[in-house]
Amino acid sequence: MGLFGKSKAERAAERERFLAELAGRGWRYEQDGTAHVPAVQAQYDNMVPTTPGGLERGLARLEHPITATPQVRAGREVITGVHRGRPFLIGTFDEVYEGRSSQTRVEWVYLPAIRPFVSVRRTPALESAIRKGIGRGDRQLESEEFNKYFEIQSADDRFASDVLNPRMMAFLLDDRRRFRGFSITLDKFEVQEPSREENNVAELLAALDLRCDLLELIPDFVWR
Repeated sequence: MGLFGKSKAERAAERERFLAELAGRGWRYEQDGTAHVPAVQAQYDNMVPTTPGGLERGLARLEHPITATPQVRAGREVITGVHRGRPFLIGTFDEVYEGRSSQTRVEWVYLPAIRPFVSVRRTPALESAIRKGIGRGDRQLESEEFNKYFEIQSADDRFASDVLNPRMMAFLLDDRRRFRGFSITLDKFEVQEPSREENNVAELLAALDLRCDLLELIPDFVWR
């Protein structure tokens, strides 16, 4: 390794090893991910609030209702496959919103069925207290400790309670992996976590394991 990091040849070799390992696991890599654009667009189209106090998710993550949706234009470097019995999709997509172009990273595990929107994210205890004090409190559960550290938004309170059952709440409070929360939209499960190193199968597997660990805490009856 030189002074400025890996050489072009080293990066190319690393990329080849990465793609070979994906293929060895039976996963599919697509440089052009255009075929997956409709699925990503559907996620945005179904974020628009349709019930009072419903999907106030917003483009800035739950802070403002959506009045328009981004338009997804293209996808690239898409990986699809099955991990621990669960199909997944990972890729980068180009989108346009209010005339501005940007990219979004998709890392989904598909769910057994379409279900109501729910989002849970870790927040500082002070922020949670302030939101409640100004009348912007979120959905509350029986655990005061959980309510103190997590913000919950849901389109169906009963479904949210089933998802955030005692085992799930304990896991979210105790797990030390670096993630802030998760969301369910339609039949997709997303986790909010820091970006990872490219061309690293070990990190990709760790991310998929985290999603599967979380999903295994949701009782099967919610998908029936």
